[in-house]
Amino acid sequence: MKFVFETSELQQLVAEASHADLYTAQNARQTVKAVSFTVEKRVKVEMPVDTGRARASWGHWTPGRLRKAG
Repeated sequence: MKFVFETSELQQLVAEASHADLYTAQNARQTVKAVSFTVEKRVKVEMPVDTGRARASWGHWTPGRLRKAG
C-alpha cells in the first residue's frame, strides 16, 4: 500500500494562518475607529448648543497633540 501526501496545500494554509492575526488586529482597529467617529458625530449632532464649546471639545486627538509644547 502506497500513500501520497501533498504538502503544498498544507504549507499554503499555514502561510495564510500566520497572517490571520495581523488581519484580525487591523480589522479590529478599523472597526473601533469607525465606531468611534460615528459616536462622536452623533454626540455632536444631538448636543444642545449654547456657545459651542462643549461640542468643540468632542474629538479625536493623539497623545502628542495633548502635551504642552516646550
